Amino acid sequence: MDNVNLPSPGVIRRLAAIFYDSLLVIALLMAVSGLAIAVRVAIIGEHAVKNSEALAVNGLFFQCLLLVSVFVFFYIFWRKNGQTLGMQVWRIRLDSNNGNRVTLHQALVRFFTAILSALCLGAGYWWTWFDAENRSWHDRLSNTKLVLLPKNSKNQSAEK
Repeated sequence: MDNVNLPSPGVIRRLAAIFYDSLLVIALLMAVSGLAIAVRVAIIGEHAVKNSEALAVNGLFFQCLLLVSVFVFFYIFWRKNGQTLGMQVWRIRLDSNNGNRVTLHQALVRFFTAILSALCLGAGYWWTWFDAENRSWHDRLSNTKLVLLPKNSKNQSAEK
């Protein structure tokens, strides 16, 4: 479907999709953390684990593992059909400005700019209220845009 004629979703709809996806991301982080603990136990040996401190997985490597896991979650959905599960529920799709699927570079820029937007007390998200095209910082910097799919669309993303 041609994304030129599709409207941009509002801030509330975007935040609802973010909330939905955040629940999935929390579950993903729990699974990755559990896997990291299992690997740590396998490496140091179960007999060496005498207290909970030995099970602790922390440090820069672990934080990077979690960050990469979250990025891969978003990238797979954005690249496959332009929609995470939360975006599917709220009929939002991510497209490149040129109408193609999102590239790895665009996904990286979007992901890290979205984090920066959130760290600035959400300023990059609230920016959509002031932007003429209802685009956030991460939309602008990654050359992507969110479009609102019509209610009667059945799997619009499959047409891409």
